[in-house]
Amino acid sequence: EMQAALGRSQVRRLKDIFKKRAELFERYRRLLGTVKGVRLVESTDPKAASGHYCVSVVFEPPYMARRDEIVMRLNVAGIGTSIYYPHPVPRMTYYRKKYGIEPAKFLNASHLSDHSVTLPLGMHLENADVDLVVATLSDILNSLN
Repeated sequence: EMQAALGRSQVRRLKDIFKKRAELFERYRRLLGTVKGVRLVESTDPKAASGHYCVSVVFEPPYMARRDEIVMRLNVAGIGTSIYYPHPVPRMTYYRKKYGIEPAKFLNASHLSDHSVTLPLGMHLENADVDLVVATLSDILNSLN
């Protein structure tokens, strides 16, 4: 019953939650657009609706191979990250054996799995937090050159 009560209170605030997440995502979009070597993952469909569940970025050359180091340095700086898809389905033994999936046919899945990271996004963040995340990421990337 406690979970239901919490869920009901969240549903009442849904518009505010979506609005804030969209504003924070837009801030990430604007700030990350100035950072070389990182690309924001977002829908290319202008009609698509999003609850902005997460902010995922893909590292580009020369940072692609250094994703794990970048994640570690963000964590040391107090910025939590996630790697949402560490094992894409085409690389999982079960699916390869059961369905004959060939990982080589799913290069985009492998690329995203190997080179992306999810940055913090949520109701607990303020604009200054997003600014700090992007500035810290930018500083880390610049230090790797």
